[in-house]
Amino acid sequence: PWPSTKDVEQAAMQVDVRTPRGAELGTTEVIYLDTKHGSRKRAYDLNVALCDALEERLQQVRQSRADAVLEELTTARDVAKKELDAVTEKLQAIERKAGEDLSDLRGMTDSNSSANSSRNQLDNVKAELRQVETQLRQMTLDLELAEKAFASPEELLGPNSLVSSQS
Repeated sequence: PWPSTKDVEQAAMQVDVRTPRGAELGTTEVIYLDTKHGSRKRAYDLNVALCDALEERLQQVRQSRADAVLEELTTARDVAKKELDAVTEKLQAIERKAGEDLSDLRGMTDSNSSANSSRNQLDNVKAELRQVETQLRQMTLDLELAEKAFASPEELLGPNSLVSSQS
């Protein structure tokens, strides 16, 4: 049967495989393949046959690596999807517990949200409170001035907001 052990031994003596610049075989994908034979045609045919066999085997190795990477990425995707589904389910449970207050809670976390009615109401109440406090302070000052003017009518009091508010 061909190839016999003798044929393989002879072919091994006719083939030289080396790496560029003394790199270790297996650490680079580049190799040099030299074939020697008494006949130039036979050396060429041997070189072509070896190159074809190497190319086919390299394709198998690359396909095997690609399949392994694809399997790893598929597994990672499936795990991530399961985690996402679990977290989404927990979030939905929290949202169900929040009930009708959910839109207000979301608005509290999103400062740019204009849909937060409770937040808007609170801001409006605070603004009104500031206005009322300012008016109260002014009225308190006006009362003190009026009481002072009542107590001593002979003193001339300058224009103030009490007089200006009455005009």
